[in-house]
Amino acid sequence: MSKLLFFDIDGTLAYPGQQPSDATIRALRAAQRNGHKILISTGRTANAVPKHIAAIGFDGGVYSAGGYIVIDGKVLANRTMPDNMARNIVRELERDGFFYILECAEGRFKSENAEQLLHGLDLSRASSEMQRLAHEIFFSSDLYTMRDYNGEPVYKIGFFGTDTSKIHALSQNLDPDTKVVYFENLVPDFPILSGEVSDFRINKGTGLQTVCAHYRKTPDDCIAFGDSMNDAEILQAAGLGIAMGNAEPRVKELADDICGSCKEDGVAKALASMHLIAG
Repeated sequence: MSKLLFFDIDGTLAYPGQQPSDATIRALRAAQRNGHKILISTGRTANAVPKHIAAIGFDGGVYSAGGYIVIDGKVLANRTMPDNMARNIVRELERDGFFYILECAEGRFKSENAEQLLHGLDLSRASSEMQRLAHEIFFSSDLYTMRDYNGEPVYKIGFFGTDTSKIHALSQNLDPDTKVVYFENLVPDFPILSGEVSDFRINKGTGLQTVCAHYRKTPDDCIAFGDSMNDAEILQAAGLGIAMGNAEPRVKELADDICGSCKEDGVAKALASMHLIAG
């Protein structure tokens, strides 16, 4: 029976700023030829997916952490957070001195304290999630400042902070319909955390359910791969949720199985071990 295969990008298909290995690309295309659907599952907006990832030829994707869903060029869902929710989140983040990024369909908008917060950071020792975020902050062509923001609808809001207690307080001070996730172990011996704030009713797991309805499949027909806490819902929603070998410990604990890391061609080897492609 054909499967719906969901793949996070950064830290799953490839490390940030790098291309997937030839073995990974061959495996994805082989799975597709065998009748399985290959789908992106990412926190990135659709416009922010690297060209070398899109060129693999996915059947569709769950973008913006479940906010925007496209299959074969057809938009199945386009869900942003309520305007008042976004305003409240920004107010709380600014009050506590967080650096943040609003993620919108036509671009992303950052606060102006990134350089101050990340000064002196040794990215060579950073996690894949931290490398991705830092790379985007300094080099992404679709990242503007809040001076350019004109009230565009927001899918989710990313943030950086150095005070764990403030991040926990953030969760308590926001609307009950708001979800805060954060990523641990970003940089060894450096007090910095990153996270995302979104509408808890919209996530990669709800995205999987939308895709299932489109294909007339059930979650048992789905296999999802991920490495960070914004993959938690889809790993739990899928019939089989697989954490990468480079995933943070919390992700490995909630997954059904663990495969090798990006560097070890974990996705390709997992697909072969499940006989979805030839070994």
